[in-house]
Amino acid sequence: MASNHRSISDPPPPLKDPINHEIANNIEEKRKVLVKNLLTNAAEVDDIPFDVPTIPGQYIPFPRIVMSDLEQAILKAGNTAPGADEIPTRILQIAWSIIKDFVLLLFRKCLELGHHPECFRLATTAIIPKPNKADYTNPRSYRPIALLSVLGKGLERLVAKKMSWLAIHYKTLASQQFGALPLRSSVDLTTCVTHDIESALKAGQKTTLLTMDVKGAFDAVLPGRLINRLREQGWPNNLVKWIQSFATNRYIKIRLDGETGPKTALNCGLPQGSPISPILFMLYIAPIFWMGNPMKRFGYADDIALLASSDCLQENCEVLQANMQEALDWGKSEGITFDPKKSELIHFYKGHRTLTDAPAVQTEGLRIETKPGPLRWLGVYFDRKLSFKSHVKILSAKALKVANALRSFNNTCRGIPPCFTRRVAIACALKKCYFASETWWPGRFRPKSSISNLKISNRVDGHLGLLNKVVLTCARATLPVYKTTNLAVLHEESKLRPAEIELNQTSQLFAVRTTRLDPYHPLRIRADLVKSGNRRLPSSRFARTIVALPPSEQVNPLAHPPWEQRETRAEAELRVVGPLGRSKAQAAKDFKTFYASIPRNDLQVFSDGSKSEGKDGATGGGYIVTQYDIEVARHAFSLGLNAEVFDAEATAATRGAAAALAQPSARFAKDLWIFLDNYEVTLRLGSHFNGSSQSVFDDFLDISRAWAQRPRLPHLPPGEIRIRWVPGHLNILGNEAADKAAKEGAALPPPLIRSAP
Repeated sequence: MASNHRSISDPPPPLKDPINHEIANNIEEKRKVLVKNLLTNAAEVDDIPFDVPTIPGQYIPFPRIVMSDLEQAILKAGNTAPGADEIPTRILQIAWSIIKDFVLLLFRKCLELGHHPECFRLATTAIIPKPNKADYTNPRSYRPIALLSVLGKGLERLVAKKMSWLAIHYKTLASQQFGALPLRSSVDLTTCVTHDIESALKAGQKTTLLTMDVKGAFDAVLPGRLINRLREQGWPNNLVKWIQSFATNRYIKIRLDGETGPKTALNCGLPQGSPISPILFMLYIAPIFWMGNPMKRFGYADDIALLASSDCLQENCEVLQANMQEALDWGKSEGITFDPKKSELIHFYKGHRTLTDAPAVQTEGLRIETKPGPLRWLGVYFDRKLSFKSHVKILSAKALKVANALRSFNNTCRGIPPCFTRRVAIACALKKCYFASETWWPGRFRPKSSISNLKISNRVDGHLGLLNKVVLTCARATLPVYKTTNLAVLHEESKLRPAEIELNQTSQLFAVRTTRLDPYHPLRIRADLVKSGNRRLPSSRFARTIVALPPSEQVNPLAHPPWEQRETRAEAELRVVGPLGRSKAQAAKDFKTFYASIPRNDLQVFSDGSKSEGKDGATGGGYIVTQYDIEVARHAFSLGLNAEVFDAEATAATRGAAAALAQPSARFAKDLWIFLDNYEVTLRLGSHFNGSSQSVFDDFLDISRAWAQRPRLPHLPPGEIRIRWVPGHLNILGNEAADKAAKEGAALPPPLIRSAP
């Protein structure tokens, strides 16, 4: 839309073999050149046998496939292009009720026997030109995309999802190696790099960044060495055998210039287009990121960055030269080569003077020097001063081109409906110009020192001017307005906020996100160091956003496997006897009848949470414990200002259960009953939860297990903790008493540190 592309009617250019410089004009010759340069590895003759003995460093268990895994991997996948069998996802969805049991049996047997069916290994390979390439006669200007069987990709997607979680959980991959992993994006990595550079500059050091690129990536993987690597890492034998079957005896049919060629055998490589290829490639090159200091190595798929900081740039280059040589030596032994044309170097140091004789990195006849202008890595343009002026200028220009093209479709009389235009403007223009703002946006001001309220300008007026121009162009493209329309009206009617407001919100949300990352995530590691550090003046723009966060709970979304079996909401509603369509009055009547039937020797806990109505909005909770119709324990507590009623309800139930377990009379009880009126908390108690108050729900599970192990009378069975919803505020004595305790807790002084239950 916004660019001048080559017409699809133009004849495709011939291909030139970069090895022997022969010109391929007809389709058959082109296919041979593409296979030779893109789908083969000159080192494949040096591949090792599959049965080379290895000593695994650990054992990684692989879970059994269940029906929910299958439905997630196949039915909820996008309607991707089908492979040679031409069966799309929609057909599988229609026939699912008939074929699902057969598919489950097939997938289970494939993994148990270590076999990937031959029909899943046949791919129709589409040759796609890479954008913005200067020479389209070079085979490297094209990307081979494998169109595989949708059913086969379901199995590959299922295995890839499990392997990704296991690779993080068992620390098979270094913490700063990103790619096909959950909760890890390229912007996270560029933010880590920027933070480390700024921290080093703050400490008076100089920093050098060297980027490298793996040549061929997926197509360069040697099957024998891949299988050896997986065995070293500890993956189970049946899974390794399945991957061996997946990676060998592959065939492709190249689709080029509208024609599909004959079957061609491949001896190496992983298919681009397979869901499992990214994680397998990451595991294949994992040793690179464990060499030297892993905290100075960053990688996203095949893009690698090495960082060095010291008092001298020459010393940095010597360190990077040694690191690069180590990577090159390892690559030679593993059949991996690096593209020297894509390696770049940049120095970061204070001062206004640009070095004319900046030191370079030189190894094996390759000299990598600094170049004028910024260094581009993972879509971010790094300049020497980390001002990111070039980054904003380049991306704003691209976004403005799109916005102007979009504006040409509309005027004050006719055009695309504003709601659709706005969606296109946000997706195609604003997302482009705001890309990686989490990395580069420093805020308008920063504190001058830790002992005063004085602030220093970050000199971002130029950045904001470029971005606001894109925003206003998008607003004018969205609305049928005149050139003289007031700017405030443009922002209000288009619902497109000024750049500074948008950037501040993005930065704050990014900081909040660090509280929802697993402990192995490099952003979480750096955020924890910032919070625990003694330095009162933050050392980087990322550190400033972290310091500005109020105290909050840390949640680990990867604490439990995503394939863990959990009861459905309908099952949980039956277990806790929820409203189930009844009126509250009828539910209260039914509860009173049920409560009268509970054995009096059982312990009962009524708990509740409350939030005060004042401007502070403090939250508290309370519980009572009864047995033989006698109140044996009562407690009220405050959670302070940074908690919600949901947190107070969960904490009150957990603390009440712990208090009941600690009662000497617990040995006379068979079951422990938990009653509360918060329906959502009631449904989640007794299972793992990856949301707010995660640690509280985990503690409740520990108490549930401890209840069965408590000392008890010989004739009593272990019993269990039973949870039941109770209608609130309907004169149920226990619930009213817990509500009173919760209100008392909300009125208490907040704790200095939010304590665990």
